[in-house]
Amino acid sequence: AVLGMLQSYGVTGNAMTAAVRWLVPAYLALCIFLGGASGGGYGANAMLELLAIPLLVLASLARPEPPPERAERALLFGLGAVLVLICLQFVPLPAALWRALPGRAEIVRPFAAAGIPFGQGFVSLIPHDSLKSALWLLPAVSVLMAMMYARALFSGRNIAIALVAAMCVSVLLGAMQIAAGPDSGLYFYHFTNRGYAVGFFANANHMASLLLVTVPFQAALLREGLETEGSRRAAIIGGVVASYAVTVCGVFVAGSLAGYGLLLPVTLASALIVRGTRRMRLVAAVLLPVMVVAGLGLILATSDGRSMLDPTSNMGQEIG
Repeated sequence: AVLGMLQSYGVTGNAMTAAVRWLVPAYLALCIFLGGASGGGYGANAMLELLAIPLLVLASLARPEPPPERAERALLFGLGAVLVLICLQFVPLPAALWRALPGRAEIVRPFAAAGIPFGQGFVSLIPHDSLKSALWLLPAVSVLMAMMYARALFSGRNIAIALVAAMCVSVLLGAMQIAAGPDSGLYFYHFTNRGYAVGFFANANHMASLLLVTVPFQAALLREGLETEGSRRAAIIGGVVASYAVTVCGVFVAGSLAGYGLLLPVTLASALIVRGTRRMRLVAAVLLPVMVVAGLGLILATSDGRSMLDPTSNMGQEIG
């Protein structure tokens, strides 16, 4: 449907089809490059939110082929519930009802002591921050809706390639950050984990999340390579193996405890994408709990890991 809309404007050819299928992957990569901090990259986040609007428009105009499946429709219902919850935050409440909500008495007390009447309030304590948080959902929602309703805007292979490529660039940037030192200008945000390889993010744990999220997509590309014949087979397999080596190096360079603890479980679970045989599923069912417990033990064996259990710890500033 989307291709038909573009063709109606005189855009034709295989090149156009290939370019259109890179729209969502390119936008996803742009979100990784520019959306690395919620509290420091306001201009970049605003640009990503604005770019999300055309994707939402295309998704709303397109006719899904094939129609969304039951699981996808359930996901839409969940998204609708989230939107309702967001809208409820801006419902004005009578003063008496607002004061009866938890945590409101402490806010009203200074006004009462000063003799200032307190009028209506919203469900949200800080409505403008709630609105800002809601707008941050636009990129994720636009990608989801485009993938469900405007399937011509992407291919699964392109999504995987874009994600893996963005990860590799981010690891390269992280290595340069480590080499240049904590005062390097390669850290893009004022509030960041200096001294760690954060890549395009402000937080080392977020960098580790990108690395771990990439692993299932590498497994999907590896499966494609194993099913491919000819010269492309070796190229795909070699590229995937090299990118996974970059992922492993990135996890250790990033210095995130979550990355250390989850790398092996995520890798084992992703192996089911490559070889989803019954025997492999049984092996994963046995080994995954062991690996998760071992990863948790590895984290708690470090002083930083034990500090996370301390409510007075300042770990958030140290490793995010």
